[in-house]
Amino acid sequence: MEKSVQNGPFLWVALDSLVEDELGTFAVMDTLEKVEGDFGFKVGGDYLLKRSAKDARARLSSRPAFADIKMWSSADVMERSLHILHDAGFEATNAYALAGGYDREGGDELKRAITAFREHHTGSRLRIYALTVLTHYSNTYSKRQFSRELHWQVRAMVGEGIAAGAVGVIVPGTTLSSVDDLLLRGAHSSILKIIPGIRRAGEVNDDRQKQVIRPEDIAGRTDVEAVVGEPIMGSSDSKSALEQMLKALQG
Repeated sequence: MEKSVQNGPFLWVALDSLVEDELGTFAVMDTLEKVEGDFGFKVGGDYLLKRSAKDARARLSSRPAFADIKMWSSADVMERSLHILHDAGFEATNAYALAGGYDREGGDELKRAITAFREHHTGSRLRIYALTVLTHYSNTYSKRQFSRELHWQVRAMVGEGIAAGAVGVIVPGTTLSSVDDLLLRGAHSSILKIIPGIRRAGEVNDDRQKQVIRPEDIAGRTDVEAVVGEPIMGSSDSKSALEQMLKALQG
């Protein structure tokens, strides 16, 4: 993915309302596209199902595009999905780290999918990110589902994603220091950290986001990418909201 010289995290603006309000969402996107800065647009799997990957990418701006499909399937299905997104022109996508990176009795479906895709598309600009635990989930959820604290589960999934060959890991910002420590110990400093759930001071957070951090917490870091949706797209002045978020991320 080609980017200009960065002074802070690259920003993905989430176009989460495309299915409900396609024309209105694209109208806002067209306005935001003119803003200077390091950012692109993220579209959800619901819109890709509605319009197809090729048609969706064609309607998006010339800025980088992230297909947020959250894959978790067999190696063959995930590989074919990666081919489709590559052919459509997307720059990034994601899959659950739980799909498997370590070769332990056949538990490496994601690794096999990524390996096969890269063998077929050498030099593809499609980045594949491993999703650990959604920011919508709490520590209580993690203990119930995985029998361990959230940050320990995230660390385990980061390791799985790296083993699978992902170039980045999607993690709750509240676990970033723990993930940084893990990557430093494992000499994986080149791995990107993608952080959803960014909220500026004073912005109302809805109940869906359980793991929230401020842009100042990751300001100036070029090893991190941020994902922001409602605070920008739901603002009465989306252009100003984007400019303020980009400024806050630069520090």
